[in-house]
Amino acid sequence: LRARGIGHSVHFPTRTYVVHDIVRDLSDVSDDAENVYIIIGGGDGTLNVAVNGIMNFNKTYLGLIPAGSGNNFVHSNSISGTYEDIIERITDVSRVLSLDMGVLTYNMCLMIKAERRILPQNNGISIMLRVLVLMQMCV
Repeated sequence: LRARGIGHSVHFPTRTYVVHDIVRDLSDVSDDAENVYIIIGGGDGTLNVAVNGIMNFNKTYLGLIPAGSGNNFVHSNSISGTYEDIIERITDVSRVLSLDMGVLTYNMCLMIKAERRILPQNNGISIMLRVLVLMQMCV
């Protein structure tokens, strides 16, 4: 990004300030503010956490540099190339890709407050696994 002359700041998660918190704070802007561009490195799990941290979807653009173990989202969306290629595509704002999101609301055995998760497309396996885990907890 520096070589391209793109101003940026780098944020590393800690034990007490995780990816969700970083994305929440960066994307908590009003609708009349400038757009927020966030690039994360990770896989499907990091992407899920980041998406669930977004506060203003109208003003936030999220780019993903694949660095996960499975990268189902990357493969199912035909994202490939070197890191340099991927960064070049991410920083080309004329190539924005809109994705459908799902919302899963669940209540764990009616014992605690309902949870709400936003799921990027092609994340059906995560939904099934989460439902199976919740079913096991309720038995």
